[in-house]
Amino acid sequence: MTDTRTETDAALEAGLVLGAPEPLDMATRLYSITIPDGASRETLDLEQYRGGPYRDKGIRRVFDARSFGALFQRYRAGASTVYADPTTTSLVAVINESASLEPGWRDHRLELVFTPTPAWSRWVNLDGKLMSQSTFAEHVEDSAADIVEPDAATMLEVAQSFQATNKVAFRAAVRLSSGQRQFTYAETIEATAGQSGDLLVPETIVLGIAPFEGGPRYSITARLRYRLNEGALTLGYKLDRPDDVKRNAFDEQVAAVETETGSPAILGRP
Repeated sequence: MTDTRTETDAALEAGLVLGAPEPLDMATRLYSITIPDGASRETLDLEQYRGGPYRDKGIRRVFDARSFGALFQRYRAGASTVYADPTTTSLVAVINESASLEPGWRDHRLELVFTPTPAWSRWVNLDGKLMSQSTFAEHVEDSAADIVEPDAATMLEVAQSFQATNKVAFRAAVRLSSGQRQFTYAETIEATAGQSGDLLVPETIVLGIAPFEGGPRYSITARLRYRLNEGALTLGYKLDRPDDVKRNAFDEQVAAVETETGSPAILGRP
């Protein structure tokens, strides 16, 4: 019995030979393969079938300088570079940076995440805004732990005083030599004259808050703001240069990272 070969058999065998994988890079197991249908040539990467990837890549995110330094020391290569950008509050290390004579992949990075603390967000979000007495009092009560001067007991007493005088008519506000603001009010009950009195409020308070999670607390002054309108009193505060405090906190974190990594930071973006 003799084998007979048809034109179809020959074409199939030629297609199998043509479609056989051709190694492009044996180190990374990268192959080129021809798809007979349409005679297209495609690249086949077998990395997903290995026990691990060919190299490290991706972004690792940490939340303090010590963790940043630990991972930087573990993965650093000869051309690793740290970039610091104060305008976006970002600190990024490119682990596989380009060297002077050869390019790097630049896709393995380490990022220090600057997360605002709840206290910082709470005070900054209400900065420069006038509030009702009750809202201002609630803010002081909720944030008493952030206030350094006057002490927390004094500020809680102020908050309670605003709660107690929520329905009185304020007549005047005077700045005293002691640095306090005196608000004079009169209480009216069913259109008859009621009690009157004075309410003393510190004109400035000093806060101790950390701009970023994991960072130290900084001193920042908040100055009292108020408005009297037909007996109604609204209150607020103005923080003293909060952007400078935030920038100082960022700069100190950059300095801490430089100490932990032993690598000076480049002012810029990767």
